[in-house]
Amino acid sequence: MNVDLKDIRKKFGKEEILKGLNLHMDNGEFAGIIGPNGTGKTTVLKIICGLSRPESGSILIEGKPVSSMRGKIGYVPQEIALYSDLTVGANMRFFAGLYGLKLGEASQRMEEVLNSLGLLEVKGKKVKKLSGGMKRRLNIGTELLKNPEILILDEPTAGVDIKGISDLSIILKNLRHKGMTIVMTSHQMRLLEELCTDFYFLSEGRIVLSGKKNELLQREGNTTSLEELYHEIFYLHLKNDEKVK
Repeated sequence: MNVDLKDIRKKFGKEEILKGLNLHMDNGEFAGIIGPNGTGKTTVLKIICGLSRPESGSILIEGKPVSSMRGKIGYVPQEIALYSDLTVGANMRFFAGLYGLKLGEASQRMEEVLNSLGLLEVKGKKVKKLSGGMKRRLNIGTELLKNPEILILDEPTAGVDIKGISDLSIILKNLRHKGMTIVMTSHQMRLLEELCTDFYFLSEGRIVLSGKKNELLQREGNTTSLEELYHEIFYLHLKNDEKVK
């Protein structure tokens, strides 16, 4: 599904976080939103899925207001949004009921999702007994229950070890191949390079650079990786800020 943000402005108190941000994502795109802490990445994600309202600007999903498209969007926050004293299966049943899935449909969908995430064997285990990687996968799984057309992930690898990141990478690649539009933030630049089709560098409340990996690297000349490009962009901005002070 296409996503369009136009002239988005957002304040927290007196501080303007987003300053006329414009962003367009195509159907089936795997978008990586990149920037240091405090640049507004999470705010952008929440605005896309309708959880946060900007002071001005428009948010359209497939040309329609985001308020009418929320059922087609899955949002996975950075915080683990699960009930730790309940089992994996009980968590899935709870969210299935929350999303209005009928009993038969919910059972089938739960099995499909847990199987695709490699969690079927731990269906009866309490969440607090799971590894960090398993919790992250289950966190995604509760949103996959609704079969979203857009999946939004905020730092999905936070607190996950190398094995867990590898498992998560395989799952996200499979979702990408199914044509789902995916939007993700992460400080794991190598993971973003591996997964994403398009990249958006966020700085000072705006998208300062965007495009596909090869296009970006060719445009920037001698830069050989997105990680190197990241450091060039944000180190330069930091130096400029220090000069202004």
